[in-house]
Amino acid sequence: MTHTVVGVFNDFTAAVNTTADLVGAGFQKEDISVVAQDQKGEYAKFLEAETNPDASSNVGAGALVGGLSGLLLGLAALAIPGIGPVIAAGPLAAAITGATLGAATGSLVGALHGLGVPDFEAKAYDQGLREGNTLVIVRAAENEVPRATEILQQHRAVQVDRHSVQPASFSESSR
Repeated sequence: MTHTVVGVFNDFTAAVNTTADLVGAGFQKEDISVVAQDQKGEYAKFLEAETNPDASSNVGAGALVGGLSGLLLGLAALAIPGIGPVIAAGPLAAAITGATLGAATGSLVGALHGLGVPDFEAKAYDQGLREGNTLVIVRAAENEVPRATEILQQHRAVQVDRHSVQPASFSESSR
């Protein structure tokens, strides 16, 4: 059975560093997602600077976002109904994009639910994102869950939860 491990961070830099360690520990890029609120648009500016070298950027945060895009798939600046601008990467970014295109209210909740997170907890993560937290989400086989949890905790996640993914939500053949 596959599980979804969710780490809640109140520090974006710690979350980005966590993704590097997860990849270094053998977790696949395709199994790691990150989502953070971007009310000031600063991360979106760095995405633009990365694709347009002539754009001006702040080296510190630009390096963080650049490092994140090198580690994960599908880094995107999005607008989530009810939350506003976010930066997201990984399978969650694709799920949010699909939900956003459909203009679904609470698309983050729906995307998290698709990763095996119960609605009531997905709503709590949604609220945490509104409050400025960053989510790091890892899809892991049962035997990988303790290592994923340990890495998230080492990087000062303020909360780490494990959720079982029902077979209809996740295909083992995609691992």
